[in-house]
Amino acid sequence: MPSNKREYSQRYYQEHKEELKKTARDWHWQHREECLPKMREYARNHKAENQKSQRRTSLCTRDENGNVLVITGLNKQPHLGYCELCKAENVRLNYHHWDDGDYNKGIWLCHKCHILVEMIDSGISIEGLIEKYKGLKCKIEVEFITL
Repeated sequence: MPSNKREYSQRYYQEHKEELKKTARDWHWQHREECLPKMREYARNHKAENQKSQRRTSLCTRDENGNVLVITGLNKQPHLGYCELCKAENVRLNYHHWDDGDYNKGIWLCHKCHILVEMIDSGISIEGLIEKYKGLKCKIEVEFITL
């Protein structure tokens, strides 16, 4: 017999964990109408902590067929509040990962840098696009002047 009540409670919980979780889920489901306002209030009061936790532990991405995947249970690097490439602040950041085997490997990028990095990862020649853009821009400038 355990020496104190706390020790006994901990052991009891470990031995009956699944049963206790099921009972709690069932109770919560049966009393959901009275629980919803409390849950909403908690979410409203803890928005920043929830957002920080979600940024760190989940990822929304697409598979090779373009289907949306939501991956949870991750341990990504902390959200820094600025783009790791261009150092832009006060912009929405995306978590760019490059290893589909380990979604934890990634960096926080602004939208512009994220598009650039995705192009690089997909094998598109950035130098070729730059030259093509400059040529088209020059052509349009000449045509616009002659009109």
